Amino acid sequence: CCDWSDVSIVPDLGILASKDMVAIDKASVDLVNKAPINPLGKLKEKQLIEGIMI
Repeated sequence: CCDWSDVSIVPDLGILASKDMVAIDKASVDLVNKAPINPLGKLKEKQLIEGIMI
């Protein structure tokens, strides 16, 4: 857990559904990694790197 809170790291990506739990996890990670970072967030200030799974 982080000791700070922030706005969403990426915009709302919607809802995903699948009967395959591994596929839905991979699809979710892929969408988050491809989404633009919210410029109002503290992501870069906290030295987290865009494109790295959090």
